[in-house]
Amino acid sequence: MREGMVDRFETEGEIAVVETLAKDVIVQHKEMFSDSDVHAKDYVYETPNVLWAVDKNKTQ
Repeated sequence: MREGMVDRFETEGEIAVVETLAKDVIVQHKEMFSDSDVHAKDYVYETPNVLWAVDKNKTQ
């Protein structure tokens, strides 16, 4: 399971750039997040069905 933090959004907020704990950069369309209310600096993780979810506890 990949996890990391949303670094920023590009293309008018439609593309999320995620920096993983392994320091990889993943570019994902915002539709790939289970929570449409995802923000920069949110801690996210990849779910088994290949969607990304926000971990509200780790974000704080």
